[in-house]
Amino acid sequence: MGIVAPLLPVYAQHFGATGLYIGLVFASFSITRTIFLPVVGNLSDKIGRKIFITSGLFLFSLASIGYIFASNITLLILTRMLQGAAAAMVIPIALAYMGESSPKGKEGSYMGTFNLFFFGGLATGPILGGIVKELAGIKFCFISMGAISLFGWLLAFIFLPEKNHLKKIKVIQPKGILGFFNPGHLKGSFFTGSVFPLVLGFYGHSFQFLEIIS
Repeated sequence: MGIVAPLLPVYAQHFGATGLYIGLVFASFSITRTIFLPVVGNLSDKIGRKIFITSGLFLFSLASIGYIFASNITLLILTRMLQGAAAAMVIPIALAYMGESSPKGKEGSYMGTFNLFFFGGLATGPILGGIVKELAGIKFCFISMGAISLFGWLLAFIFLPEKNHLKKIKVIQPKGILGFFNPGHLKGSFFTGSVFPLVLGFYGHSFQFLEIIS
């Protein structure tokens, strides 16, 4: 994601996209991810984590092909939606997988290490994307994203254990979506989880839009 996300506004301009359509390109990712998250999360609790992680990584590689052959802004938005669906399968499911595979009492250190590599990769992506764009052009950035995603899929497919190799945990199923808000200590987490990406996305994309306009 980090490789292509900073370059999307520039890429969208090739199709004559204005600020509104550039906003739709970014928003389509989050909208699709929001729709898929509850469904994928529920299914992964029942049938396992690996199938969704590997499927999501494979969809990331397919999305790179969509970026390369997108000929208009509509296809670009549809490709971004596909990438959002892939992200819904990978990121939260991988977090759940780490929580289940962490030894008791070591959950914090394991999740911290996981996030170190996750955000390290996310931070390295824009640098790598910028270098590749300068040396070979923007379409090679999409090829790079696809190749790395395909490599990640191969590693996960071969080495990632199935769910039945992991420890069993007791899952409390809330009644409906609103049931998640019943535990009082989770309300702060929900609020933080909503506000943080909102502010981050607003400031980050605002700077990109201002740069394009200028």
